[in-house]
Amino acid sequence: MKKGIMIFAVMLMGTAASYSKGLKAGFKHVLAVAGEGVLTNASNLNDTVTMVIINDAFVAQVLNRDLTIPNILKAYHFINTYVKLIPNKNKGKVKDTLINFTKAKTTYSFLKTSEGNTLTSAHIESNTISTAGIAVGISKDKFEKMIAVPHVADVVIIEDKGRTHRFIYTFNGEKLASIVYESPYHNY
Repeated sequence: MKKGIMIFAVMLMGTAASYSKGLKAGFKHVLAVAGEGVLTNASNLNDTVTMVIINDAFVAQVLNRDLTIPNILKAYHFINTYVKLIPNKNKGKVKDTLINFTKAKTTYSFLKTSEGNTLTSAHIESNTISTAGIAVGISKDKFEKMIAVPHVADVVIIEDKGRTHRFIYTFNGEKLASIVYESPYHNY
């Protein structure tokens, strides 16, 4: 496979009912063969056929409803928690809190500031929590139906228009193996 970029833009309009109102209708699809530097912050995807889906409504729903601290604490009966005070990047005298939740191979990191809690990163390898109904272990067929896309790639990225919040769904054969979330705040 050549190291260049091949991008095929395909716009699909979903009209069927979805898990959450309006999620399918907002999907725009781009199929890319990732080469060097194609997907910043996703360097592990080099030379992998990747489908990129732009959907602001999906990203907002998962961040504001599914992957919140109360939902994570409710979903896991026991989860290791690590809390660390860190300097606020904009206000030198203010301290923010970095909160990490870990259970086996699943981790969630949040930044707690005076404005609220922000998910900074996540790596999910269990089916305990779902993102808009999509959980680790579901079949590729079910995933395709949920996002109204036939024949998804082994790596599917769903991100917002600004390309700042990204969910990476990685399949191992016909089953979803992991969900990774990346944000502009992942380097805390």
